[in-house]
Amino acid sequence: KSYEITKSILLMRELGPANEPYLLSSEFVSLEKSSNNYGISCDLLLYQRWSNGYEENTKINFGIHSNLNEPSKTSSIVLDNYDNDLAIVDTHQIEQSKEYESEGKYFSYTLIKQKYIVEFNYNFDLEYEILYYDDIVYDDGVLVYKDFPDGSFVDFDNDFDMIPYEDAYEENGVLTQVYTFIHNLSGIRADKSTCTSGINWGIKVHYK
Repeated sequence: KSYEITKSILLMRELGPANEPYLLSSEFVSLEKSSNNYGISCDLLLYQRWSNGYEENTKINFGIHSNLNEPSKTSSIVLDNYDNDLAIVDTHQIEQSKEYESEGKYFSYTLIKQKYIVEFNYNFDLEYEILYYDDIVYDDGVLVYKDFPDGSFVDFDNDFDMIPYEDAYEENGVLTQVYTFIHNLSGIRADKSTCTSGINWGIKVHYK
């Protein structure tokens, strides 16, 4: 025997509160963006028609979070047997978490948390926190728009400097000096915009 099975699905759209106009059509017009150190600001321009006959160009702003948070200094840093040769030996980026979130009535996204780790040859690391939005969706019930700028980081530039804070002195028979340690990090986003962060810490060194 053979059987034919059919299935009907009823799709319903929520129009809004009773006795209030509802959206009939929503058309994409343009997307303008500008970048800063905290992320990417987007102005989404739509042409919308409503059930009461009203038509308008609607500009909706959405901020894409995309930034670098500086490391927290949890303890004092002391470099033993220092030979004026501090150097970066490795850098790498690791993912920590992904969280689905929504903002307002129309926007949803995935919040990505990562770490960017800078390793130095004297057995200490810097851990910068990376936060950015991914998979951003605008959905007003009529129009679904997903073509937003990519806030992920695709490359990084590092530089650092050691500036003497005071003259060298003897401590427990070891020549010692305190430096101001400056590290600058520049992250390059997928859309070619940049974000900067950095630290300015005191570091003590014990010379060889």
